Amino acid sequence: MPPLREIVVLDDHVMFSHGLEKVLNHALPATHVSICTTYEELETYVRHHHPDVALLDIQLKNIRYNGFDACRLLQHTQPQCIRIICSMHSPGLYSTEAAERGAHAYVCKSEDPEELLNFLQHDNTAYKMKFCVLGEVKDRYDDFKEDKRFDLLTHREREIFCLMGQQMSLPSIARFLHISYNTAKTHRAHIMQKLEAHTLEALYALALRH
Repeated sequence: MPPLREIVVLDDHVMFSHGLEKVLNHALPATHVSICTTYEELETYVRHHHPDVALLDIQLKNIRYNGFDACRLLQHTQPQCIRIICSMHSPGLYSTEAAERGAHAYVCKSEDPEELLNFLQHDNTAYKMKFCVLGEVKDRYDDFKEDKRFDLLTHREREIFCLMGQQMSLPSIARFLHISYNTAKTHRAHIMQKLEAHTLEALYALALRH
């Protein structure tokens, strides 16, 4: 494929975004890498630039918008751009939403950077690509797709379930998502019902597996 001219990263975790910038600059010295930390910054950026690739985190500190909103924005304004969700969460719960919002690929931040670099250097174009998951989590993602119960979860319920998988307590989840404890508790009850988990122990065990 033609050399990548420009990559934009949307991530408000400064250490990660600048670390990723160094990796990309080293592996792709002819490519300019830009960092945006908010949806609004990305919105301004795309008015003046035409990135070949966008790496988008899901959760941003500004809870009004997230990486999926950014993906949809790029799909409409920069259809030539390859849109990759780059998240700390395993792809199972978010993969369907990522594909629906116009993402071309999903990669976990814990993956070897070579997985991402190999993908970027492959002969693909945004118009022809099918959604895919990169790296070692792909097998887990393939297994996850078979369980249709997870399709019933809303975006907020998926967020809470993923954070439970990181062994966060419900009060901590509520603070992290800027919602009340009672709201988080209600979401958890809905998750238990939809996933047919009859005890908290069963729900946490399920979250840890995904």
